Amino acid sequence: MRVKNACIAFRSFSDTKNLEGRVLLYLCLRCLQQLSHEYSLLKNKLQILFQLEQQIVAAGESIPQVH
Repeated sequence: MRVKNACIAFRSFSDTKNLEGRVLLYLCLRCLQQLSHEYSLLKNKLQILFQLEQQIVAAGESIPQVH
């Protein structure tokens, strides 16, 4: 959800026509930085989950299937 919100904010600023060029550029860059940060957080969390899953399987346990 945080990545989605960052994307929405970026889109909102990039679609804005009534801001001065430098201000718009600054806001877009800040949104892109936030998006990059949120993506990194999500990526790290997913990597941890995959590592935990591998450890569980290596210990002989099974992972429940999600349908």
